[in-house]
Amino acid sequence: MTLRFVRGYALGFVMAMGSLAMGCSDSDGSGSGSDSGSGSGSSSEFAGLFSGPSADATPDSLLGLWGGTIQSNGVTFDVRFQFSQSSVTLATRCTLSDGQSSEIVGVTAKARVGEDGYTVLESKEQRKDDGKVLCQVTLRPREVTRCPDDSFATKQGCFELSGTTFVQYETPIEKLALTKLSD
Repeated sequence: MTLRFVRGYALGFVMAMGSLAMGCSDSDGSGSGSDSGSGSGSSSEFAGLFSGPSADATPDSLLGLWGGTIQSNGVTFDVRFQFSQSSVTLATRCTLSDGQSSEIVGVTAKARVGEDGYTVLESKEQRKDDGKVLCQVTLRPREVTRCPDDSFATKQGCFELSGTTFVQYETPIEKLALTKLSD
């Protein structure tokens, strides 16, 4: 899951990756992203995704809970993805360089998920602004398949799955690596 800059501010920005986007700004920053779609839950609904894993993590299976951290311009995104056969959940917590953190924001969208790829079937977005930090997540319809086995092929808009490591490439140099936390 590679991220690319869409818009930057002094302490606020949006990072996007094809079918998903995450954004953050301080209370003085401009809002980021659009308000299309709707959120699908409360912070408490997604908080369990950030607690310690309670189950095994089956290697080489896309289904399950994945986590990672993305840092850019002094903002840290603590990210969780959960893939089930019929949905994808994206949740994050934004932390600014001065230590201010947002509530957890998250969405669950209908999807088709298999070992060779996933397809997000609907748009969902949630944003929260506590007056100090604005944080948002967005999922958009898109199909993402495994990268070709050909070592000379360009890795773009695809993913690799090896053991408990999932790497999605938006472009050949933009990628996001996640670790499987549980099934």
